[in-house]
Amino acid sequence: MSASRREVLRSGVLAGTAVAATGLGAAARASGDPLITEVQEWNRKLGDGVGTYAYGMPSPHESHVVRRTLPWLTGNTASSSSFTPLHALEGIITPNGLCFERHHAGIAAIDAAEHRLMVHGLVDTPLVFTVDDLRRFPRRSRILFLECAANTLTEWQAAQVNSCQFTHGMLHCVEYTGVPLRH
Repeated sequence: MSASRREVLRSGVLAGTAVAATGLGAAARASGDPLITEVQEWNRKLGDGVGTYAYGMPSPHESHVVRRTLPWLTGNTASSSSFTPLHALEGIITPNGLCFERHHAGIAAIDAAEHRLMVHGLVDTPLVFTVDDLRRFPRRSRILFLECAANTLTEWQAAQVNSCQFTHGMLHCVEYTGVPLRH
């Protein structure tokens, strides 16, 4: 059964009235709010200029959005995990600084000038590339989802933590860019 024109118009008027009433209620609540009615301190002076920070960092007001660890999970930090704050993210892309970490022997500090990539094994001709060699090739970017096989580890035997970050935080979605090594 199709709705009559009159029913469609009536439901549209009712929906419009509900939206308007909600907006008026919000405006009435905000009318006495000093954050709305008064000029705030941060808006009374100029902010930091272009070039103040050589590398962009998150706002200090977002300082609570961080990777976290569970100190009791492993015996030392060289072989441990940090967890992505899934509950605090917007959108599908995880900022690089918030991607989970899983290390089994710490983080190696490798000088790119000394790094070599060797392709050998089931290839006709083994090859060795420097980072500069790789930078000369066309790059490809892909948005990929990466999950640690140990994700949800904290829940395998019983509920142990009360945070999405600690139960499911060993995953992220980022844009990876690199050189395809096939062919």
